[in-house]
Amino acid sequence: MPQAANYFDLAENHQTSAGEAVRRAFGVDATTFMNEAQSYYQSGRAVPYRIATPESLQPDLYPTKKLVTLQAQAALADLHAHSREHRDEAAREFEAILKLDPNHELAHRGLGYIALEKNDLAGAAQHLKEARAINAKDPWLLYYSARLLTVRPDPENVHRSDPAIMETYLVGTTNLDAGFADAWHLLADCAPSANKLEIAIDAEVNAMKLSPRNESYQQGLARLYVEARQWDNAKYVFSALRSSRNEDTAKAAETMLSAMEQVMQNGGKIKLPAEAAAAQATEPSPDEQVIDHGPSNAGNATSEKPDIRPVKFIRATLAGVACDGKSAVLNLALTTAPAKGSKSTRVRL
Repeated sequence: MPQAANYFDLAENHQTSAGEAVRRAFGVDATTFMNEAQSYYQSGRAVPYRIATPESLQPDLYPTKKLVTLQAQAALADLHAHSREHRDEAAREFEAILKLDPNHELAHRGLGYIALEKNDLAGAAQHLKEARAINAKDPWLLYYSARLLTVRPDPENVHRSDPAIMETYLVGTTNLDAGFADAWHLLADCAPSANKLEIAIDAEVNAMKLSPRNESYQQGLARLYVEARQWDNAKYVFSALRSSRNEDTAKAAETMLSAMEQVMQNGGKIKLPAEAAAAQATEPSPDEQVIDHGPSNAGNATSEKPDIRPVKFIRATLAGVACDGKSAVLNLALTTAPAKGSKSTRVRL
């Protein structure tokens, strides 16, 4: 154990390469170490220890819940779904569950996740929508729904409502599970507009607190500091990334540090990659042309006659909303006024 502790200290805290850390901690090269470990396990000498549950253990201190059969099957299928080589097996298991219970939220969520990983955007959207209709308070479901909005066939064609919907999903995720580091990181990515930069920084800081060695989070935080012109904070993070074992990360950090020095001395602004991409986006997304308001000509807008058609309306109670990011379906409950002293039982959707 002391040798293992030395290895992890060298690899994680001193950025020593894995091979060199093995040599220095265990006194042999990595190939010899692997061969000895494999020989040990193959020899049958690695025997597991079986320890009986202590009689003094108080069961009431550990809440237990017996899963119904479908829930247990869904949990196993979800385990398979997160193992790349078992995803097809997981899809079959989820489909079998839906044949028995078409409204099983975990099965729809699982199939949505698998479709998302396979870049089947239509399939992912359908299953995630079905799952949200069943249970809108599942943090993983909301996170997958937000991730789906980041995957566009053309990344530059983003529907104008996507950022707001993503933020709604991710705020819901982090409210339900404050320890969800990836959700905090994605929230920081979708919130760095001019009036939400501090919110984005706070979100990325939360992600880093939960996973301090994740360099993607560190890079995201450093870029946000640059956008906020918090040079000292940005310099601190990029200086740490400069010693990264990932050559690309280290090189990018060195480049940013040099660019920051020039800006601090001569003024100006550092153009981040995201800003350069945004500058190229000129045409609106076809998805933004969802609502047909009839023929119009922007150039002649001032000369058009006012619309004098009578306004038609209904009085109703909003019973539900189904939103897929491109359109919203409002379910309205219409009732006639009940007689005095009685309750209306007729409700139309």
